[in-house]
Amino acid sequence: MKKSIVLYDVACPLCLKTKKWVSLLDRENRLLWLSLQKLTEYTSLPAEKEAQIREQLHLYDPSRNEHVGYDAITYICKESPLLRFAGKLMEFRAARAVGVPAYRFIANNRYRVGIHDCKDGSCSI
Repeated sequence: MKKSIVLYDVACPLCLKTKKWVSLLDRENRLLWLSLQKLTEYTSLPAEKEAQIREQLHLYDPSRNEHVGYDAITYICKESPLLRFAGKLMEFRAARAVGVPAYRFIANNRYRVGIHDCKDGSCSI
């Protein structure tokens, strides 16, 4: 079975907590978590793409389709048997209308949502 690749910023405590909790729920081991920092050790990314990954979670499904931010979270939920129903609900237009801005707000303000130990300032983006 091919896995989806989730790119995240290891310097962001909120990203680390998300990875921890989602990994516990990923009972079928469908997700491969790869830190932006590890990725850039082996390949060069354009500065703009690296900044985008620092700003929002990025996921590449087995077909190499990119899912970003709220869409990445929705995809992750749909891949987990324990969260599949929530993932389906997240696809509804009304849920997206609330979820997308909520995700962006949290991503933009993650240093204010109880996470205060960013290592390199990435949470202040």
